[in-house]
Amino acid sequence: MKAEELVKRVRADLDNLVGTLGNLANLEDRISRAKAECESMEDKAKHIKAELESATAGLARAQVENQRRYEQEMFTKQGELRDLHERTNNMKAKLTAVNQELATKTAELNSINAGLAEVKRKFAL
Repeated sequence: MKAEELVKRVRADLDNLVGTLGNLANLEDRISRAKAECESMEDKAKHIKAELESATAGLARAQVENQRRYEQEMFTKQGELRDLHERTNNMKAKLTAVNQELATKTAELNSINAGLAEVKRKFAL
């Protein structure tokens, strides 16, 4: 019976070994799939990182362009404002000159009217 027990033990050990080898093959397959999934995730991460870098660069370019446009617009508006101030000052100077001329002409007219009134008064006597 020792031979039978030995055969049973060998058979049990072989069955265990077959189970272990099956588990090992299963683990190797799972490891292989996990490695492939990890590589896929790394590729996706690289792709996402590249997209992020591209978007960041695009944002930086857009900010620079917006700043340039803003500065250009401010420069233009400041020029327009200076022009309006100059035109306003010129108009004020013209208004002052016209008011002075009006005052002079009014004084002349009043003088003429006074002279006419004097002449009328003299003829009326």
